[in-house]
Amino acid sequence: MPRRLIIGIFLTILPLTASAKSVIEWDFRNGQTPPGKWEVRGFSNVKSYQEGIMIIADKDGYMTTKPEFKKKIDAVILTIQTARDMEAVLLWQEINIAVKGYNQLPFVLEKSDAPQVVDIDLSTLSIWNSRAPEFGIGIPKGAQVLIEKMEFVSYNPIEKIFHGALSLWKFDVYAPQAINFLWGPWLNFNPIARADMYLMDPPLGNSGMWVVYIILAIFGLRAGKNIVKHNQPQAKALVAFLTVVGCLWIVLDLRMGSEILSYALTDWRDHVLKNPGERNARKHRSFHDTAEDAIPTLTSSGSYFFKGPGKTIYFSAMRYLTYPVKPVQSGPNLENTTYGLIFGTNDAVINDSGQLITSDGILHPGPCSIEKEYRDYSFLLRCKQ
Repeated sequence: MPRRLIIGIFLTILPLTASAKSVIEWDFRNGQTPPGKWEVRGFSNVKSYQEGIMIIADKDGYMTTKPEFKKKIDAVILTIQTARDMEAVLLWQEINIAVKGYNQLPFVLEKSDAPQVVDIDLSTLSIWNSRAPEFGIGIPKGAQVLIEKMEFVSYNPIEKIFHGALSLWKFDVYAPQAINFLWGPWLNFNPIARADMYLMDPPLGNSGMWVVYIILAIFGLRAGKNIVKHNQPQAKALVAFLTVVGCLWIVLDLRMGSEILSYALTDWRDHVLKNPGERNARKHRSFHDTAEDAIPTLTSSGSYFFKGPGKTIYFSAMRYLTYPVKPVQSGPNLENTTYGLIFGTNDAVINDSGQLITSDGILHPGPCSIEKEYRDYSFLLRCKQ
């Protein structure tokens, strides 16, 4: 029996290993524009260079081509450079639809002085289809983008099983709800999806508890069969099934305990052991490190202004950390402040006149100057009245 089992496993694995990970590369360097004919709509300034294809978008637009993927595409890897932070989209057309349209997958590009590699998972998208008749990329108005190459990755079954097993033991970062709730084991089948799985709630992929349910169903049916057909005594069949239940319980308990322990280890590594100026606090990044350094200056003049990223808890946290000195984030009182802190956003800049401006207009009439720069698009400001 063992020999037959080994031969069966070998015959099963052999064709799977022959189906190796494959990569389809579209290289735009050296004046190339693969594959086939590209259609450009919207922007018109598209030129090919040795370094890649340059797009300068005078208005919103996109460019598409008609691919012929022979295998299921699990992920796209872009080597791309942009002159400013922006949001672009991958586009693909639905199959057999009466009205022509495109599905869109937004992704973020950060300003860079050299081409950066952007990994985008497609395997967790129910709307993705590798047989899409058109595929391309959309660029917003005002963007300046250099595309070096696109790579389309297909993972073989062995790799998917391997990464699926690893994903079951990938832990989320700490969140307030983790006191009473954990997402538990989660299942993804490639390294890109595994890296991104906890970037949103619920996580990308599928619940790993389906593995537990399938194992319980198999052994439960087997135990029931042995009892009904008298292949085993009832007690022995039930003990075998309950042993499986106990083993799965222990594994899940170990995983949950390890995840909780990982929060403490992450804090120890990223906050406790780091020097001032290098510490990060979970999802708050360098906020506490930055605030600790800036607070003595901010509270030296009675009041100060603060701007953080979007609608976040940072303003409330600053009110608590600097009490009884109160921060200001808008309104006429802001113009009377001398010091301010910008944290975690690149939306605020100082213009040539010294005014502090954001996308909503003038935040402080200034003239303002940067007293100290921090990490995560953060800086301490002094504004004279």
